[in-house]
Amino acid sequence: RRRPPSSQQHSNKQSTNDDDNDNENDDNEYGDEEEDGMSVRERCAAAEEQVETLEAQLALEVQRSETLNQELQDMSKEQAQEAVFAHERQRKHDQQVQDLQSTVTRLQATVRDLQKRSSNEEMNDHPDGSAN
Repeated sequence: RRRPPSSQQHSNKQSTNDDDNDNENDDNEYGDEEEDGMSVRERCAAAEEQVETLEAQLALEVQRSETLNQELQDMSKEQAQEAVFAHERQRKHDQQVQDLQSTVTRLQATVRDLQKRSSNEEMNDHPDGSAN
């Protein structure tokens, strides 16, 4: 990087090198000064390119994030629907089991009643306790 002349050198050369100083200032202003092998213009262009690349990556990541978020919402909704369906199916099965248990209990009571009647009828037909 070019160094500005010391103040003593600058005063000696100021009257003779005003045009040169103007050119040097123009070089600095427009980025023609070299640093690390790259001019300020080149570094600025490289930085702008990097910013554009990072902005494109950011846009892709935002889009990916939105897509994943939508997929997550869809999956959550689907799981909730499946849970409702499974709960309803379980409720129906529980109701069927309860109905079948009631039917079994009723049939068992009917069998006991029929057995009692049959036993009572036999006793009425043979009061002495003898069978046919």
